Amino acid sequence: MVFEGFKTDGSPTRQASIARYFWGYRAYNMMASLLRSPPLHHSKKVKSMIEKLFIDRAPQPIAPFSHACRVGDLVFITGQMPTVPETNEMLLGTFTEQTHRVMQNLAIVLEEVGSAFEYVVQSRVFITNMGHFDEVNQVYASYFPQPLPTRTCIGVTGLAGGADVEVDMIAWIPPTKDNA
Repeated sequence: MVFEGFKTDGSPTRQASIARYFWGYRAYNMMASLLRSPPLHHSKKVKSMIEKLFIDRAPQPIAPFSHACRVGDLVFITGQMPTVPETNEMLLGTFTEQTHRVMQNLAIVLEEVGSAFEYVVQSRVFITNMGHFDEVNQVYASYFPQPLPTRTCIGVTGLAGGADVEVDMIAWIPPTKDNA
């Protein structure tokens, strides 16, 4: 059921009244207070909780995006390509070579934000040829301790710059002695 909220005069809509009947007053009052408060995406507090990170040592983006965004103890790492950081040129070798380069680029970002492969929660692997699935998996798995994080592998028709492999990640940033 869609919960539409309140009319401009502050009275509940028909759907809000029905929601109060089905959900009970406690749930209804919670929803009502949420709807009356300013939208979450406009909150200065929420904006200050999101830290957009640009990593100097990592390959420089070829499009308008950050290397990662930190929200609390989580870091969302943008998809890394097989780009050589020193030259910022794409490594267009075998699937094995490209996967190693991608994982090395991810290691740079993870290190800079205070995380590591052991703290990766979820990743997505994009490959242009599923015939190389096992090859990519072998390299990918070699970077992680057991147990492995959750993962999705997606076969795509193409990637930016002619790359064949791209991986993005979500990782936990463990507390350090400074912020514990």
